[in-house]
Amino acid sequence: MLRTAQAFTCIELMAVLVVLALLGVFALPLFAAARADSDRAGCFSNLRQINRGAMSWAADQGDRIPWLTPVAEGGTFTNALRTSAVWLEFLTFSNELSSPRLLACPADGSVKVASIWISGPGALTTTGYRHQSVSYLIGLHTSLTTPASLLCADRNVDVSRSSDCGTAFITGSFSLDGPDPALGWTNAVHGASGHIATMNGAVSYTGRTGWHDYLHSPGSGSGAGDPGPQTHILRDR
Repeated sequence: MLRTAQAFTCIELMAVLVVLALLGVFALPLFAAARADSDRAGCFSNLRQINRGAMSWAADQGDRIPWLTPVAEGGTFTNALRTSAVWLEFLTFSNELSSPRLLACPADGSVKVASIWISGPGALTTTGYRHQSVSYLIGLHTSLTTPASLLCADRNVDVSRSSDCGTAFITGSFSLDGPDPALGWTNAVHGASGHIATMNGAVSYTGRTGWHDYLHSPGSGSGAGDPGPQTHILRDR
C-alpha cells in the first residue's frame, strides 16, 4: 500500500517555534541561577582552602600571617613603607595552597587564571598574570587572636568613599570605616554581593547590608574588639 507523506503546515511550524521560544524564555533564568549557584559554591570553596592554607602557615610562624610576619622570618612585613600586592602575599604561603587557581573566583569574568605559581607559561609570577589572576582582597589586620578579623573577601568591595591609608606600611591599601552606611559591593563579580572569609574559618555570602554589618561588628578590623573599627584592606584591582 502506498502511503502519502504529510508535511508540516505553516501554522503547525509556527506553533512549534512558539513553544520552543517559550521553553527558552523559562529555561534561561533557571540556567543562569544554576550557574550563579555553582560560581558561588566555587568561590566559597576557594576561600575555605585559602583560609586553611593561611592558618597552616601561621601555625609555624608564631600564629602570624605573612603580611604581619617579618621578612627575616619568612614573611613580608617590614618597618618601612613599601609597595605590595595581594598576589605576592598569597605567593608567600603558596606551599600551603594546592594551586594558584584558588585565587580566581569562577564568577569573576575578568580574571586571568594562573595554572602554576612560578617559572613557566601561565605562572602567577609571569607578567600579564599577577594582579589579573587574583579575585580576592586581604585584610591587613588579620589575627588568630581575633577570630572575626577579616582574612579575605571578594575584590568587588566599593572603595569609592575610602582613602589610601598606607596602613601596615603598605602603599595602596584602603581604610574602610565600619559605620559608613554607603559601604557595600560593586557589581564586578557577584552582582552587588560577595563573600567574607574570617580567621575563625567562617565564609559568609552577603549583600551590602551584611557587609556593612560585618565591618561595624566587634573584632572585624583594627579596633581590637571595639564596635565600628576601621578595617584596612589591600586589593590588586
